[in-house]
Amino acid sequence: MRDVDAALEVLAFAPHELTAEEAIEANNIVSAHFHALERDTPAKTWWNADAHHPAIARALRIDRQALGAPYALIPFRLWNDGERHVILAAHPTPQCLGPVDLDWLGIESVIAWDPRSDRATLLPADDALVGNFPETDQGTLFASPRDFFTEWMRARAAFFVRWCEARKGDWAHGAAEFDLAPGKLIVGELERCNLNGLPSTIHARGVSPQRVNKAILKQAHLPRAVSQEIREAA
Repeated sequence: MRDVDAALEVLAFAPHELTAEEAIEANNIVSAHFHALERDTPAKTWWNADAHHPAIARALRIDRQALGAPYALIPFRLWNDGERHVILAAHPTPQCLGPVDLDWLGIESVIAWDPRSDRATLLPADDALVGNFPETDQGTLFASPRDFFTEWMRARAAFFVRWCEARKGDWAHGAAEFDLAPGKLIVGELERCNLNGLPSTIHARGVSPQRVNKAILKQAHLPRAVSQEIREAA
């Protein structure tokens, strides 16, 4: 987004300062950006879905009037997939406390969640770990979407309270907005998810550690020794 802003600004106000190569590069950046906006993607679907609908708060069991609740609910939107209503969750969530994200191009994953069954899928359907491990050496792996979303909302609500407090008094400043996902959610089959790059310690939540370890070892393709009988020549 910043690259596009810089390219638009220089093309609009100082095109004479660009070399021919720089002008071509700036035009390519702008063209690619607007081409991406025209494409139909899961992120665009989330962006155009119904935000702030009361059904979202009811499904997530949060009081919309509570302090921090509106900010906590920003990742979630109501969408009809043609057969039923589901909750869409976007990660990373576009920033809204400044600088504001004015489009959906920073969204990498969109989760479609049915709160009645607590089952989730990705748009498009895939098996993946979605979220972020806040710490480099450890992280939490969630099996339940509701559990994951609840912790995510709590983290966002707590951050919003801190953000409001940071803007008061003589030393007022805006706390930087960052990814507040409490870990990663298993969407689909764990064994089919890419398990590379996991932290050294994983807190398994709603899934057995044995199953996680088995899936990790299987994907690691570690060498395995087997016995072999030596046959004597006749």
